[in-house]
Amino acid sequence: MTLPILYHCPDARSLRCLWAVEEAGIDVDLRLLKFPPRAFEPDYR
Repeated sequence: MTLPILYHCPDARSLRCLWAVEEAGIDVDLRLLKFPPRAFEPDYR
């Protein structure tokens, strides 16, 4: 089974999602993106 992907930008709202999966003990494939412009990252498209 493949892991769910979590796209995360430091100092962004995705920190809440990261915090939640860590507290729940869920394994995720964490992909860090620069801020800004994260929407132009090839992995994000």
